[in-house]
Amino acid sequence: MLLMMTGFIIIRCATSNQVDNLESIDREIPTAENCAKSEEKIKFRNQFFKALRGRGLLETSDSQFDVDLALVFPDRLRIEVLGPLGIKYALVVANNKWVLIYIPKHKTVYRIPSRELLSSESERGLVFRQNIPFEFNPALLVPALMSRPIFESTASMGCKQKKCQVNEQWRTLVVGSMCKGTDNPEMAINSTFQVHPEFAYPYEWGAELTLGGKKVGNHKVSYKSFTGAGVSSLPSEIVFTDGNQELFTFSWVEAEKWENPEDETFQWPIPAGVGVKDY
Repeated sequence: MLLMMTGFIIIRCATSNQVDNLESIDREIPTAENCAKSEEKIKFRNQFFKALRGRGLLETSDSQFDVDLALVFPDRLRIEVLGPLGIKYALVVANNKWVLIYIPKHKTVYRIPSRELLSSESERGLVFRQNIPFEFNPALLVPALMSRPIFESTASMGCKQKKCQVNEQWRTLVVGSMCKGTDNPEMAINSTFQVHPEFAYPYEWGAELTLGGKKVGNHKVSYKSFTGAGVSSLPSEIVFTDGNQELFTFSWVEAEKWENPEDETFQWPIPAGVGVKDY
């Protein structure tokens, strides 16, 4: 269902000839002129990737899973995690009303209102976050998987850009933003990106998440093996780190630009016989 091919741009990450990494510093050293144009290029690429869907591989220190994904910037997602022989291991759905995590083995869906997930004053949000293996925030996870820097204001986030700088060592541009939630003004994300000087896709993203002025997450996302051409380039490998601990690696196997996302994709009627644990 997530991989209908007709009418979409298809990006097969494993078959492209172009490969680019942060460490591949055969790029020219950027100049102030590159910096002056960086904002325009980032915005252009961000407009190209408003929504993606596809499949990939999720790897932790001791496990490996196939994953089907549907992503709409800034914070809608549907992720189906498949174990051996295609057995469904988990389903994660986030929309503007709910965040749901369904574990078929437990025959239980764990659910919390989206507005409660990231609130320093919400006991429900605190308990929910303590019972999942890592700090889960769709507003960070969706742009990270899409390799789309949080750079502009959205309906849910107000952002101000930091001054662009040149990193001569890595031959990249360093840009960033300070963002605060509009519906949830106590949530703030301080982001710094190292981006390609010509195509403006990110090599590295550092994000500090605070709630009510208290730091609750220090995330680092590293992008490796960019494939494709120009604005349509996607990383075939994304490494997620929290502090000094590597959480997991995601590798795109196949992805497509999704022109007209259906709202139904991000709704999940709870089947009969499935228990619900509300937070």
